[in-house]
Amino acid sequence: MMEHIQNAARRTKSVIANHKIFFVLLVVFQIFVLVSFMFVTVHYQIAMVTDARGIIETVQNANYEQTSLEAGQPFLQDISSVTTLYSSIKHNALLFGLWFVVIFLTFQAIVWLLSHILLQKTIHQKTSFKDTFQNIIRLWIKYAASSLIFFLLCFSMIYVFFGNILFRDPASISGTISVAGVVVLVLYYILFVACTLISTSSWKTFARTLWVVAIKKIYITLPVMLITIGVLGLILYGTSLIMQMETYFSVVLLGIFMFILAVVISRLFIIALVQGFIKK
Repeated sequence: MMEHIQNAARRTKSVIANHKIFFVLLVVFQIFVLVSFMFVTVHYQIAMVTDARGIIETVQNANYEQTSLEAGQPFLQDISSVTTLYSSIKHNALLFGLWFVVIFLTFQAIVWLLSHILLQKTIHQKTSFKDTFQNIIRLWIKYAASSLIFFLLCFSMIYVFFGNILFRDPASISGTISVAGVVVLVLYYILFVACTLISTSSWKTFARTLWVVAIKKIYITLPVMLITIGVLGLILYGTSLIMQMETYFSVVLLGIFMFILAVVISRLFIIALVQGFIKK
């Protein structure tokens, strides 16, 4: 295992040193991806929270007097506003999910594709535009297919949760959310491994290799990913401390940039590591 890690680290260092322009481009796209995700998340969360507050305020001002209700007075003076706000929440949630998928299939895809291209040996060779384009399309199709399967499974689980469990058995919400969270993490683990394998030659090889790396060699793959995530978590924690303690905006930006740099390097390292498993 240590040999694989050392080889992956050397390979990552080599491609960064030999292809600085590609690496800078990769960092720029990663910044754009994070900004896009943050913008979409903040925008739609604010909209949904605003609508939710409107519903809460309406319910708080509702008629709770027993005698008044028995006399025929309505519980809510304007129930249509609650319906409108609820529809708005569903609409914004749908748009949030759609934009998330779009960003994942476009800008995030570019980051993964550039990472693979950077690590491919063909980057050292002069290839025609047609071959390069076909290679990019081949990588993107595997990436998009894996991502769509992931989102389809996640959205299906959310639909089942809200459509059945939430309303039929409210007491089990906490446990159900915990189980759903674990399932999403497992699915994302498989998706992440799949994304590291999109450069495989065929779909058959892709599926077989995914099974080997994600399942059969999980005792190697998962610990490495967890350690990498742990390191990124520490860097992110350090960045958050800098943001809380440091008054200089330039230092805060430097901390954020270092975290993004760590994310890009970690992705290259894990791809190189997984590819090392395949070659063994």
